[in-house]
Amino acid sequence: MRKKKHIIIHIGTHKTGSTTIQKGCCDNRERLRANGWLFPVTGMYIFGQHNIAWEMASGHAQPWNWIGEWVRYRPEWGGMDRLLAEIEAAGVETVILSSEDFDGLQTERIQLLRERLAEFEIDIVVYLREQASLLQSAWAQFVRSGFVTMPFPTFVDDMLAAPTEQQRYFGAYDRFLQPWREIFGAEHVQVRFLSRDLFNDNIFYDFLRTCGVENVEGYQVPDDQNVSPGLKSLTLICLLNKSVDSMEKRSQVARLVQEVAYQQGWNDQKLNLISEEIYRKVQAHFVESNAWMERHYPGWQAVADRFQPKPLSQFDLSAMTSGEMLAVSQHVLARLLNDNVPQGW
Repeated sequence: MRKKKHIIIHIGTHKTGSTTIQKGCCDNRERLRANGWLFPVTGMYIFGQHNIAWEMASGHAQPWNWIGEWVRYRPEWGGMDRLLAEIEAAGVETVILSSEDFDGLQTERIQLLRERLAEFEIDIVVYLREQASLLQSAWAQFVRSGFVTMPFPTFVDDMLAAPTEQQRYFGAYDRFLQPWREIFGAEHVQVRFLSRDLFNDNIFYDFLRTCGVENVEGYQVPDDQNVSPGLKSLTLICLLNKSVDSMEKRSQVARLVQEVAYQQGWNDQKLNLISEEIYRKVQAHFVESNAWMERHYPGWQAVADRFQPKPLSQFDLSAMTSGEMLAVSQHVLARLLNDNVPQGW
């Protein structure tokens, strides 16, 4: 009887180093292939097989996909049929797929994914981070994407008051993991805790070891990707975008501000907005979810209940110099005018 091929599906989650993992797989695609591991080119967007996840979502709403057309399935980028053909042609035994947009699949779409890959042995790999840290990173991502302009404490309150179904993607990990465990089998869902002191080194190496790749030290380590901007950048983006009337336009303004921010070095200081008060509030909200996690994935509670006091990021707009404001204004206006901004700006 022919042995089933093995697919490892890395489903994120968002804001857990997924882009860094994907960049590492892209940089090392040839080395992986030489050792019998296929990281497919089908369905690629940036560094991951996001188009496969978007095809599986098939128009269903996903919690992170508010930006517009770019998150929709593109047949020309390749979908499941082309992926299966690439796997067959490669003749390998093990395949790695990676997209954090798999984490937004609704239950029936997870089932569809299982059905489309019925001929394979499937393992799911997912990274999870403590919820307050997740919410901070999500807030920074939504600000830089033009989705929110509210301050971080308000964002936390809104997320904790969100409908239960939405919270499965923002910290209610019991609800998030249950359909994956039911459809693929609990023994096939490998949960890794996003904690650098547990990795001992780069998250990319941890991912390779989790997949079963040997001699990982021989692989090129990627730089960290998609790092959150600093508070100065995020505060200025929020300020400017409060008067912008669409998310698409806010996204463009945010991108232009970030270009100036990197030139000015505003993002050099690591972002930290998690006070002990916010941390305790978030942990109290997810106490039942964390108890479930500890029962099924021992060691999680030690990660979740580990508040480490650090200096909070501080910035006041009154501290902006006239030169800095001029640099931002000139850059944003010049780029908007030169890029033929649509009527209505």
